[in-house]
Amino acid sequence: MKLPGGKSIPRPLLIAAALSAVALLAELGYQTTAVAAMPFYLRGELALPVSLVTFINMWFLVAETGAKIPFGSLSDRYGRRWFVVLGPLLSATAALAISFGPPPAAIAVLRALDGVGAAMLWPALFATVADVVEERIRATAMGLFNAMYIAGVVVGPLLYSLIYARTGSRVAVFHVLAIFFLLAVALAWVVVPRRTTAAPAAPRARAEERGGRSAWSVVRGSPVLLAMLVVAVVQFVGLHMLNGVLSIYLKEDLQISEERFGQLFLYIGLVVGPFAIPMGRLADRIGKPEAVRLGLAICAVGMWLLPWVKAVPLLILVAGVFGIGFLLASPAWLALMTELAGEQRRGGVVGIMNTAQGIGASLGIALGGPLYQYIGPRAPFLASALLFSISVLVVLRYVRPAAPRRQVLHS
Repeated sequence: MKLPGGKSIPRPLLIAAALSAVALLAELGYQTTAVAAMPFYLRGELALPVSLVTFINMWFLVAETGAKIPFGSLSDRYGRRWFVVLGPLLSATAALAISFGPPPAAIAVLRALDGVGAAMLWPALFATVADVVEERIRATAMGLFNAMYIAGVVVGPLLYSLIYARTGSRVAVFHVLAIFFLLAVALAWVVVPRRTTAAPAAPRARAEERGGRSAWSVVRGSPVLLAMLVVAVVQFVGLHMLNGVLSIYLKEDLQISEERFGQLFLYIGLVVGPFAIPMGRLADRIGKPEAVRLGLAICAVGMWLLPWVKAVPLLILVAGVFGIGFLLASPAWLALMTELAGEQRRGGVVGIMNTAQGIGASLGIALGGPLYQYIGPRAPFLASALLFSISVLVVLRYVRPAAPRRQVLHS
């Protein structure tokens, strides 16, 4: 494909763009369910307390966390394609089943099934991108996924608001989400390569692979990956403290109705969205460790400010600051992780890192509801800001730019 200036878009980036479309369809399902559909359904239809709402949502993360390492490793052994296809198919099944109105205990089981679907999808999908895109433009490719993630975060709540405003039903959205998951299945079947030819690995990665090391041995043998593992847990505890309580906070404390809920995320997306791909390119330019450090610092600033803002325009601006920091840190994080993992253990290392994130997310969602219910609406935000600040200190200390022949860790 040619650009207006006559330059060609590299074929690996075209493949990454097609895979990012799969990510968008799946992310619409996962984000809409977590941010809007489940909290409003459990709180509005079943009148459950906030702590129980977050407890039921937690089972998605528990299942996802437990399944990511085995599915990541299996995708290394048997290929990525079937995992990318079957993951959203399981999630479509869960969404359809929830629409029949099962009791809370059954909903928790279905959320776990949804989590297994996500565990099949994400490690295999990210590893596929790393397989086909060379290291020098990998953060740019991951930036495409960031753009899709932001689109899911923005469009998901807006989609919920539109469906709720038109139907008055908190159940109808689950039918629509099942359709999005099925579209992801169909697109994945078409665009995911049956066999991937991995981009050239760095010398260090090739040496590790020749030694036949397991994915966990690769992580243990890289001090930077170990530091990233710690940050993955701490950061996701903080981030997911808001999972399940954010929509309730906006409705019950800031008086933003379910019909207007999606508009707020749309405005945030208009602030953040234009930065998605440029932030990935910036990470490639300034270096992945530097981008991780700067991006997480920006996130921490945004989170400290968020609970003190009541005016909607200022809320949009502050949330935009957090989002821009995330857009800078996330593609650099993914690219650095897959670079250090090496070719043969990439899926397994991604699974380990995602499992660490899942452990943090499960702890965060388990803590967020009780903090909100028993201490106050600001408590999850302030605890999250503190944990993001700790993450910044860890990456400043340990995740350093690479020396000419090795990744340097100062201890």
